[in-house]
Amino acid sequence: MSWPMIFIMFFEFIISLTDVFIAGKLGREYQAAVGFSMQVYFIFIVVANSLTTGVVSSVSKLFSSQNSKAVSDSVHTAILSAGHCC
Repeated sequence: MSWPMIFIMFFEFIISLTDVFIAGKLGREYQAAVGFSMQVYFIFIVVANSLTTGVVSSVSKLFSSQNSKAVSDSVHTAILSAGHCC
C-alpha cells in the first residue's frame, strides 16, 4: 500500500527541483521567493499526505471487515475533514 505514496513523493521532489532550477535561471530573487514558498507548500503537502494515508488505512481495514456502516462513517468523516482543512 505504500508504493503510491512513494511515487507521489518522488514526483513532488521532481517538481520542486524543476521549480528551483527554472527560478535559478531567472535570478537570485526569484529563486529565494520559490524557496520560501516551497517551504510553506511542503507543510500543506505533509498534512494532506498524512490525512490521505490515514484515510486509506482506516477505510481499507473497515472495508475488509465487511462493516458497511463503519466504512460509510469513515468516508464521510474523511470528506468532512478534508473540506474543513481547505
